[in-house]
Amino acid sequence: MTKTERAPDGEASIVVRSGRLRLRIPRSTHSSRKQKEIALNMADTPAGRTVAAQTLAKIQLDIYNGELDPTFVKYKRKKIAKQHTVYDLWCQYVAYKQPTIKQTTLHYYTE
Repeated sequence: MTKTERAPDGEASIVVRSGRLRLRIPRSTHSSRKQKEIALNMADTPAGRTVAAQTLAKIQLDIYNGELDPTFVKYKRKKIAKQHTVYDLWCQYVAYKQPTIKQTTLHYYTE
């Protein structure tokens, strides 16, 4: 989609800038009366559009209910936690058990 359709007054909309998706928040929802946008850090792809539409639905619902988060933290994408390998978990376990294990037994854990 190259052109963004104009949203009705008081409603949020999806905007594409330089191939990246953003959500435009209406001026009427916050006291500064300045245009606010939330960068989703996603490319303009079908999957990105789906995520943007879901986030937009949350924002619209909060606008209608009068519960819009003025900091917009609630609507930003969460970072995915780092995936741990079995080896990383084992190293953490050994470090945890080290104070309670005799030094002669510890070498069996670290080999």
